[in-house]
Amino acid sequence: MTAHGIPADPADGRLPVTRLDLDLTGVRQSDDGQAARADSAKASDFLSYDDLSSALGLGITAGDRPGYVDAQVLLPLVGAGALTAKVSAGVGNTIVFTDLHLASGTLPDAGMQLFAKIFDQPIPLHNIPQGLHLDALHTSAGGLEAQLAGDDVTFRTGAPAARA
Repeated sequence: MTAHGIPADPADGRLPVTRLDLDLTGVRQSDDGQAARADSAKASDFLSYDDLSSALGLGITAGDRPGYVDAQVLLPLVGAGALTAKVSAGVGNTIVFTDLHLASGTLPDAGMQLFAKIFDQPIPLHNIPQGLHLDALHTSAGGLEAQLAGDDVTFRTGAPAARA
């Protein structure tokens, strides 16, 4: 199954899912019709840099190295700079940023501390069905590719669509 443009409310810090691909095996409905269970599930989420930029409040693009993103920053009276950070799958179905450093321009220590604080917060993937876990996260030219997998995965009726 494939879904496109799964919305999210940016006010609560969630990321919309640009594209979701699901591959399910052994799907069966519960007796009460309120859930479905898959023996196994694999999912691929695509999260665009535009949506990630909106969530973080910074201009995010692909980094120069695989697994890294760049953030364009503009501070009044200081000027422009570019930060780079490694992006990866974190504990509890989260996106985490590490290895933050200044790639170009200059920022005072207070500016670097401000951006470190922004990147220090993991971004949780919300509404992931029970049993599905974020295994890997990769950068691409247009966004982040999240790979999820699990066994004995439960999908509940009326639950919101998976979103980051």
